Amino acid sequence: NPRYDAGLNAAVESIQSNIIELQTERDRLQAEVAKLQEDYEVVREEATLSSAELAKKQEREAKINKVKTLFTPSEAKVAYDSENLVIRLHGLTFPSGKSIIQPEYFSLLSKVQESIKIFPERHILLEGHTDSQPIGRRLKKIYPTNWELSVARAVNVVRYLAENVKIPSSRIY
Repeated sequence: NPRYDAGLNAAVESIQSNIIELQTERDRLQAEVAKLQEDYEVVREEATLSSAELAKKQEREAKINKVKTLFTPSEAKVAYDSENLVIRLHGLTFPSGKSIIQPEYFSLLSKVQESIKIFPERHILLEGHTDSQPIGRRLKKIYPTNWELSVARAVNVVRYLAENVKIPSSRIY
């Protein structure tokens, strides 16, 4: 509030001084607003990325749960290990010393096929196992060790899946 009793010049100088202070404060506030807008944009981008990541994670979890519902506990255990879906089949067995898939397991392999369709972008790692029974003399010519037998079993499952799911064998390891 300028006082005019000290003359017009003192009042003008007081007004000018206040104007300069207000302009300085305005400039500071504008700079602060600009900085806050930059911070807001960064936070908004992070929130958008987080939302996209959350949506992707929720979609992946929904797919995993869908795969889990395909199998009974006696057929398979389904788990997600970091970036890999692991389906450990308990229900697929082979007669001792054999690598031929028995027809009663086709329905179980159909569930595996359905799982592959749920995750079309993923590679498939397939492992075969055997029991610890020594291979009989008659089969030794075909499978010299249990390792060859387990490989033959895995190869037969790969062939079955590749032929029935119509996926490139390059996706299966």
